[in-house]
Amino acid sequence: MVMDEATIKQLAGQMSQAMAQYEQMLKNVPPQQRAMMEKMMKKQMGNMMPKSIPTAESKLSKRGQSKTVAGYKTTHVQQKRDGQLTSEYWAVGWDKIEGGDEVQEAFLGMAKFQDNLTKAFTQGGSNPMMGMVKSMSDNMFKQMSKMNGFPVSVINYKDGTKSRESVLESIDIRTLDPEAFEPPNGYKRQRMGGR
Repeated sequence: MVMDEATIKQLAGQMSQAMAQYEQMLKNVPPQQRAMMEKMMKKQMGNMMPKSIPTAESKLSKRGQSKTVAGYKTTHVQQKRDGQLTSEYWAVGWDKIEGGDEVQEAFLGMAKFQDNLTKAFTQGGSNPMMGMVKSMSDNMFKQMSKMNGFPVSVINYKDGTKSRESVLESIDIRTLDPEAFEPPNGYKRQRMGGR
């Protein structure tokens, strides 16, 4: 299956159309029956929905501190949501890491792709995928485009406590065989949903 921008737009359009039909159908349903149908719909969509949906976008702020991490002179950046610390980054400019231009191009491309995904699935307001997509708003690629550099060290927090830390150990420049990105022999392209 291919998940590109055209596929995302097509899926989002289909989902928005299905939701519009669903809402139209519910319009004339008695309140008690409507509540039962909404509960059933929520249950069916439950696996696709995050446990909690962010109430606000996270904000990045440069702290002005600097330290050397893995041999790189880095700048301290904090990420907060609703005033609570969610991540800390020690970032270095793209031009300071080997292959930085290529890494920047790839990561910023991923940030753009994620933005397009968010826009596609949040149109129409009542789309059930909205919560899942909103929960991706802290996507690291997007944060890197805002901090304008590569995070050599990333510290994540959950409920104010450090939950995970990652540090760049090395950079290895290689030429990859384009065939490595092709599906294995015998695989056949399928439409989304297996049709």
